[in-house]
Amino acid sequence: MPTGTALNPPRCGACLSAKTSELTTLPLYLRNGEITTAVWRCDDCGTVFRDIDFNRVAALGHFDVASYTDPHLEQRLYCSRIEFLRWILRLAQNHLNQCLADMRVCDIGCAFGHMLDLVVSAGGVAVGVEIVDTLRTRIAQRGLRTYRTIDEIPRAESFDAILLIDSLYYFEDPAAALRAVRPRLAPDGILILRTANRTPALKLLRLLRIPLTSAHLGDVKNNFSYTGICHLLMASGYRIIDVRQHECGRRGQRPLTWLYYRLAPIAGWLTRRKLGPGLVLICRPSRGMG
Repeated sequence: MPTGTALNPPRCGACLSAKTSELTTLPLYLRNGEITTAVWRCDDCGTVFRDIDFNRVAALGHFDVASYTDPHLEQRLYCSRIEFLRWILRLAQNHLNQCLADMRVCDIGCAFGHMLDLVVSAGGVAVGVEIVDTLRTRIAQRGLRTYRTIDEIPRAESFDAILLIDSLYYFEDPAAALRAVRPRLAPDGILILRTANRTPALKLLRLLRIPLTSAHLGDVKNNFSYTGICHLLMASGYRIIDVRQHECGRRGQRPLTWLYYRLAPIAGWLTRRKLGPGLVLICRPSRGMG
């Protein structure tokens, strides 16, 4: 349920600040219609978020009708992302100094299970977490193991790499999700987090007085700023060891999107700011924390 008012604003999901300002309202599509959600911005870290309980959003079927869970679009999604997923796994191998055949990988928000397929086909062990029941059923039919939540994974299991690729920003409580993941990392294990980096573009739209739309915001709970995601990770017990804003392997982009994905990281490098449309952060648990 929405909670924020001018007198009682909602707290930022990244830095927990109560210094937040309402920007607009936007629809969010569900299984049987849509609901209107208030959109707020954190005045401290710049994260932009929807003031709606995403546990309720999930229960009302939003993820069942999203384009990225539509079986009819699986082949297109596979073609556009498979080389990107391979790049993510190469990052994991480089930071772990392990070959994929020796790795245990957990993919949280695994969708159709393409990342799991890559790991298993290379001889590694892969476990998925996916909230959409129909997707878990499809994955199980290929002999792969998935769970609905992180907490359902047996506590004795640990992983060399835990992946949160375009999934953390859907969690109602991202800090709790990160804390739940940390004990599942093997000694010297890594967390790889990929998140959209829309806040620089959202800030520009506001400066130009262009109204925000669902196309700008996406369907996520939190559009994390770089400042916000760094604060969230550190407060949840992680240290960031690498950040990539130039992503490899994406296919099938429209010309303007293709140009944006290539020019924005260059602009970020020149200005020493994180301007790329997506950020990939490689993290380890903070020293002295379990």
